[in-house]
Amino acid sequence: MTALTPPARTGADHDRKLLLDLLRGLAAIAVIALHVGDIVFVPLMPGGYLAVDFFFVLSGYVIATAYDRRLSTTMRFGPFVGMRFIRLYPLFLVGAGLGLVKVLAQSHLHARFALDGGQLVLATVSNLLMLPYLLPYPSVFPLNAPAWSLSFELFVNLLYAWILFRARTPWIVALAVAAAVVIAAGPMLYGTDRLIAGSTADRLPFGLARVLYGFPIGMLLARLPAITARPSAKASMALAAVLLFCLALPLTGAASLARDLAFVLAGGPLLVWAGSRFEVPPRWRRVAAFLGDLSYPLYILHYPIVLSVAFIGLRQGFAPATIIVASLAFVIAASIVAMRYYDGPVRVWLSRRYRRRESAMPLSATVIPS
Repeated sequence: MTALTPPARTGADHDRKLLLDLLRGLAAIAVIALHVGDIVFVPLMPGGYLAVDFFFVLSGYVIATAYDRRLSTTMRFGPFVGMRFIRLYPLFLVGAGLGLVKVLAQSHLHARFALDGGQLVLATVSNLLMLPYLLPYPSVFPLNAPAWSLSFELFVNLLYAWILFRARTPWIVALAVAAAVVIAAGPMLYGTDRLIAGSTADRLPFGLARVLYGFPIGMLLARLPAITARPSAKASMALAAVLLFCLALPLTGAASLARDLAFVLAGGPLLVWAGSRFEVPPRWRRVAAFLGDLSYPLYILHYPIVLSVAFIGLRQGFAPATIIVASLAFVIAASIVAMRYYDGPVRVWLSRRYRRRESAMPLSATVIPS
């Protein structure tokens, strides 16, 4: 998400791009609205799946801005991986745990797509390792379907710290162009009017192409000359409106495919570029920062919660509007609680232990040779 995840805190709070935080939070809410709407057959955010591509571009920008210089000087691959694991995994584990409860309930109720026996064990182990479940199933992450994008996020983060951070700009451009070709070819191969996701085993290459386009594009944006972002309420509102408008358009056929490709290949990158050039006005800072921090909990926790609330609501005969409101309320409340009382304290504890372990290593083991 990432980013699906809030940016690495490498400086003071005033160094944050709060307009990008605002856009990240709105994109996460759009994903929730998409999934709630799908369950109750109300098209709330029919293009919400494109938020993932926005997250990939934003992740490339944020990670490259925070780590390019550090990986080129003093930071090793191992500490980078450790920091990313600490940032991603605690909430990922909660989402997988909630999803496991959902899968066990499906098995108990003999629901459609229920997993039993060895399938359940294999899906649980692979998903807890942030790896896709490759046996036939509607999602490669049966425990928590949206986690497919987080798996690709982790993969490209590792690829970045291993080789991409030192790659010259022409090579980054070549990678993005190759990925763009695969993205454009997907709908033609499958005969669909929507962008091909990477959430099923047979379509993983297209999910990989989406992250290998978005993340490098974000890296390229981070390599542009730095400027001081200018606070602008009008620019902030305009960018937020453009993002939500693109995700909310109820298109079908050729128009839907054109929107998808235009947003993925150009619209998302332009939003990240513009968001890095402007800033929210001072009175918006708290709200923007809050939405940015909440975006990852919202994204990684919402799906099993939404499915559970909707299942109960439909069984009880509640109206779609009631289910929608209840789903959003439960997801937001659970995300706030998880962020404040679980994710933050756990990450602080893990970071302290990790720093102590790193500080105990000899200097030669903590500095990249020149």
